[in-house]
Amino acid sequence: AGVVPTTFAYNIALDSYVVGGAWVGALAFVEEMKSKGPSLEIYAYTTMLAALGKGVAGLGWMHSLAVLRELSSSRVQPNEITLSSIGGQLVQAERWQLALTSLDDA
Repeated sequence: AGVVPTTFAYNIALDSYVVGGAWVGALAFVEEMKSKGPSLEIYAYTTMLAALGKGVAGLGWMHSLAVLRELSSSRVQPNEITLSSIGGQLVQAERWQLALTSLDDA
């Protein structure tokens, strides 16, 4: 029988993608986690946001809002780090008004 990876192992692998600057790989890995792995926890969502902040050529804020919507529909509650990451990306993209309204709803 094979070894079943834990949530911790998945999160370490995801973090490795982000630290290595492989944001496309990180996002693909999150999709794999959703289909094959354990349920996503806030750490995985926050790490995914870090990947978006590092790589999506000025469009990370749109993807970050999609992550926020996904969080809203899941049982996972965003924490201060998650909300700060989303807010920072919105402000950096000069979408601070959107940051105020989106994060107020979170």
